[in-house]
Amino acid sequence: TLMCRKDWDRINFDKVPSRAMKNLKKAFEKHCSYRLYEWRDKLSSRDAKVNAKQVLPHELICEIAGKGTTDPICQAQWLSLEEQASKSGVFTCILTVVDTSVSMKEWDNHNKDKYSFTPMDVAIGIGILSASSSNAFPKSVVTFSNNPTFVKLEDEDVHERYLTLRNSSWAGKMNFQATFSLILEQAKKKSLTKDDIPKKMLIISDMDFDE
Repeated sequence: TLMCRKDWDRINFDKVPSRAMKNLKKAFEKHCSYRLYEWRDKLSSRDAKVNAKQVLPHELICEIAGKGTTDPICQAQWLSLEEQASKSGVFTCILTVVDTSVSMKEWDNHNKDKYSFTPMDVAIGIGILSASSSNAFPKSVVTFSNNPTFVKLEDEDVHERYLTLRNSSWAGKMNFQATFSLILEQAKKKSLTKDDIPKKMLIISDMDFDE
Protein backbone atom coordinates (compact mmCIF):
# COMPACT_ATOMS: atom_id res chain seq x y z
CA THR A 1 0.00 0.00 0.00
CA LEU A 2 2.80 2.42 0.90
CA MET A 3 4.59 1.62 -2.37
CA CYS A 4 1.45 2.33 -4.38
CA ARG A 5 1.14 5.66 -2.58
CA LYS A 6 4.83 6.34 -3.27
CA ASP A 7 5.24 6.77 0.45
CA TRP A 8 8.58 4.98 0.49
CA ASP A 9 9.93 6.69 3.59
CA ARG A 10 7.25 5.13 5.78
CA ILE A 11 8.15 1.54 4.90
CA ASN A 12 9.42 -0.35 7.92
CA PHE A 13 11.91 -2.85 6.50
CA ASP A 14 11.85 -4.91 9.71
CA LYS A 15 8.23 -5.78 8.96
CA VAL A 16 8.43 -6.43 5.22
CA PRO A 17 7.42 -10.08 4.56
CA SER A 18 10.29 -12.37 3.58
CA ARG A 19 9.29 -13.00 -0.03
CA ALA A 20 8.42 -9.34 -0.57
CA MET A 21 11.86 -8.33 0.67
CA LYS A 22 13.53 -10.84 -1.63
CA ASN A 23 11.51 -9.71 -4.67
CA LEU A 24 11.39 -5.96 -4.04
CA LYS A 25 14.99 -5.14 -3.13
CA LYS A 26 15.60 -3.44 -6.47
CA ALA A 27 12.53 -1.25 -6.02
CA PHE A 28 13.69 -0.25 -2.54
CA GLU A 29 17.18 0.49 -3.87
CA LYS A 30 15.70 2.73 -6.54
CA HIS A 31 13.22 4.70 -4.43
CA CYS A 32 14.65 4.73 -0.90
CA SER A 33 18.24 3.59 -1.24
CA TYR A 34 19.62 5.62 1.67
CA ARG A 35 17.16 4.15 4.16
CA LEU A 36 17.69 0.64 2.74
CA TYR A 37 21.47 0.84 3.00
CA GLU A 38 21.21 2.26 6.51
CA TRP A 39 18.96 -0.66 7.46
CA ARG A 40 21.32 -3.11 5.78
CA ASP A 41 24.19 -1.86 7.92
CA LYS A 42 22.08 -2.48 11.00
CA LEU A 43 21.40 -6.03 9.78
CA SER A 44 25.13 -6.72 9.66
CA SER A 45 25.50 -5.62 13.29
CA ARG A 46 22.29 -7.45 14.34
CA ASP A 47 20.61 -4.14 15.25
CA ALA A 48 17.74 -4.81 12.84
CA LYS A 49 15.85 -7.92 11.80
CA VAL A 50 14.74 -9.44 8.52
CA ASN A 51 11.93 -11.90 7.88
CA ALA A 52 12.79 -15.24 6.26
CA LYS A 53 10.07 -17.75 7.12
CA GLN A 54 8.68 -17.99 3.57
CA VAL A 55 12.02 -18.06 1.75
CA LEU A 56 13.42 -21.46 0.78
CA PRO A 57 17.13 -22.33 1.04
CA HIS A 58 17.60 -22.97 -2.68
CA GLU A 59 16.07 -19.57 -3.53
CA LEU A 60 18.77 -17.81 -1.55
CA ILE A 61 21.43 -20.12 -3.00
CA CYS A 62 20.29 -19.22 -6.54
CA GLU A 63 20.54 -15.52 -5.69
CA ILE A 64 23.99 -15.99 -4.17
CA ALA A 65 25.22 -18.01 -7.15
CA GLY A 66 23.77 -15.54 -9.64
CA LYS A 67 25.32 -12.47 -8.01
CA GLY A 68 28.60 -14.15 -7.15
CA THR A 69 28.38 -12.68 -3.66
CA THR A 70 26.11 -12.50 -0.62
CA ASP A 71 24.49 -9.12 -0.02
CA PRO A 72 23.73 -8.23 3.63
CA ILE A 73 19.99 -8.88 3.23
CA CYS A 74 20.50 -12.33 1.73
CA GLN A 75 23.09 -13.14 4.40
CA ALA A 76 20.72 -12.04 7.16
CA GLN A 77 17.85 -14.08 5.71
CA TRP A 78 20.10 -17.13 5.55
CA LEU A 79 21.18 -16.71 9.17
CA SER A 80 17.51 -16.45 10.10
CA LEU A 81 16.87 -19.78 8.36
CA GLU A 82 19.73 -21.30 10.35
CA GLU A 83 18.24 -20.03 13.60
CA GLN A 84 14.87 -21.55 12.68
CA ALA A 85 16.49 -24.89 11.81
CA SER A 86 18.50 -24.89 15.03
CA LYS A 87 15.43 -24.17 17.16
CA SER A 88 13.40 -26.88 15.44
CA GLY A 89 16.13 -29.49 15.98
CA VAL A 90 15.28 -31.09 12.64
CA PHE A 91 18.95 -31.52 11.63
CA THR A 92 20.47 -32.05 15.08
CA CYS A 93 21.05 -35.81 14.73
CA ILE A 94 21.45 -35.90 10.95
CA LEU A 95 24.57 -36.04 8.78
CA THR A 96 24.01 -34.96 5.18
CA VAL A 97 25.59 -36.38 2.03
CA VAL A 98 25.50 -33.88 -0.85
CA ASP A 99 25.74 -34.89 -4.50
CA THR A 100 27.53 -32.20 -6.57
CA SER A 101 28.01 -34.33 -9.68
CA VAL A 102 27.39 -32.99 -13.19
CA SER A 103 23.95 -34.58 -13.48
CA MET A 104 22.73 -32.44 -10.56
CA LYS A 105 23.08 -29.31 -12.69
CA GLU A 106 20.04 -30.10 -14.81
CA TRP A 107 16.53 -31.49 -14.56
CA ASP A 108 15.45 -34.40 -16.71
CA ASN A 109 13.72 -33.55 -19.98
CA HIS A 110 10.30 -33.58 -18.32
CA ASN A 111 11.24 -30.82 -15.88
CA LYS A 112 13.87 -29.04 -17.98
CA ASP A 113 11.97 -25.79 -18.53
CA LYS A 114 9.74 -25.96 -15.47
CA TYR A 115 12.06 -24.61 -12.78
CA SER A 116 14.50 -21.71 -12.51
CA PHE A 117 16.67 -23.66 -10.08
CA THR A 118 18.52 -26.96 -10.35
CA PRO A 119 18.68 -30.09 -8.17
CA MET A 120 22.19 -28.97 -7.19
CA ASP A 121 20.84 -25.67 -5.83
CA VAL A 122 18.47 -27.63 -3.61
CA ALA A 123 21.17 -30.09 -2.52
CA ILE A 124 23.68 -27.37 -1.65
CA GLY A 125 21.06 -25.29 0.15
CA ILE A 126 19.90 -28.13 2.37
CA GLY A 127 23.49 -29.31 2.83
CA ILE A 128 24.70 -25.94 4.15
CA LEU A 129 21.59 -25.46 6.27
CA SER A 130 21.76 -28.91 7.85
CA ALA A 131 25.49 -28.55 8.58
CA SER A 132 24.82 -25.39 10.58
CA SER A 133 22.85 -27.25 13.27
CA SER A 134 24.31 -30.76 13.20
CA ASN A 135 25.72 -31.71 16.61
CA ALA A 136 28.11 -34.63 16.14
CA PHE A 137 29.90 -33.22 13.08
CA PRO A 138 29.15 -29.47 13.23
CA LYS A 139 29.42 -27.42 10.05
CA SER A 140 30.21 -30.56 8.05
CA VAL A 141 28.72 -32.58 5.21
CA VAL A 142 29.98 -35.67 3.40
CA THR A 143 30.74 -35.78 -0.32
CA PHE A 144 28.83 -38.09 -2.64
CA SER A 145 31.68 -40.25 -3.90
CA ASN A 146 33.36 -43.62 -4.25
CA ASN A 147 35.94 -42.09 -1.92
CA PRO A 148 33.87 -39.88 0.41
CA THR A 149 35.34 -37.12 2.57
CA PHE A 150 34.08 -34.60 5.08
CA VAL A 151 33.70 -31.01 3.87
CA LYS A 152 33.92 -28.28 6.51
CA LEU A 153 31.68 -25.24 5.96
CA GLU A 154 33.08 -22.90 8.57
CA ASP A 155 33.10 -19.53 6.82
CA GLU A 156 30.53 -17.03 8.12
CA ASP A 157 29.82 -15.80 4.59
CA VAL A 158 27.23 -18.02 2.90
CA HIS A 159 28.74 -17.43 -0.54
CA GLU A 160 32.06 -18.85 0.64
CA ARG A 161 30.29 -21.89 2.08
CA TYR A 162 28.45 -22.28 -1.23
CA LEU A 163 31.72 -22.22 -3.19
CA THR A 164 33.36 -24.70 -0.83
CA LEU A 165 30.56 -27.22 -1.24
CA ARG A 166 29.97 -26.51 -4.94
CA ASN A 167 33.65 -27.20 -5.70
CA SER A 168 33.93 -30.28 -3.48
CA SER A 169 35.13 -33.47 -5.12
CA TRP A 170 32.82 -36.21 -6.35
CA ALA A 171 33.47 -39.48 -8.14
CA GLY A 172 31.13 -42.09 -9.54
CA LYS A 173 28.38 -43.42 -7.33
CA MET A 174 28.09 -43.22 -3.59
CA ASN A 175 30.00 -45.91 -1.73
CA PHE A 176 27.83 -46.64 1.30
CA GLN A 177 30.37 -48.85 3.04
CA ALA A 178 33.13 -46.28 2.60
CA THR A 179 30.82 -43.56 3.90
CA PHE A 180 29.94 -45.55 7.03
CA SER A 181 33.62 -46.35 7.57
CA LEU A 182 34.49 -42.66 7.24
CA ILE A 183 31.88 -41.71 9.84
CA LEU A 184 33.13 -44.38 12.23
CA GLU A 185 36.75 -43.35 11.74
CA GLN A 186 35.98 -39.69 12.44
CA ALA A 187 33.79 -40.61 15.41
CA LYS A 188 36.71 -42.52 16.95
CA LYS A 189 39.06 -39.56 16.36
CA LYS A 190 36.59 -37.25 18.10
CA SER A 191 36.01 -39.82 20.88
CA LEU A 192 32.28 -39.72 20.26
CA THR A 193 30.00 -41.99 22.21
CA LYS A 194 27.32 -44.13 20.63
CA ASP A 195 24.72 -41.51 21.55
CA ASP A 196 26.76 -38.75 19.86
CA ILE A 197 26.92 -40.42 16.46
CA PRO A 198 24.26 -39.13 13.99
CA LYS A 199 21.09 -41.20 14.07
CA LYS A 200 20.25 -40.60 10.42
CA MET A 201 22.01 -39.90 7.15
CA LEU A 202 20.31 -37.61 4.65
CA ILE A 203 21.40 -38.28 1.06
CA ILE A 204 20.54 -35.56 -1.45
CA SER A 205 21.12 -36.95 -4.92
CA ASP A 206 19.49 -37.81 -8.24
CA MET A 207 21.06 -41.27 -8.11
CA ASP A 208 18.83 -44.27 -8.75
CA PHE A 209 19.35 -46.37 -5.62
CA ASP A 210 17.87 -49.42 -7.36
CA GLU A 211 20.78 -49.62 -9.78
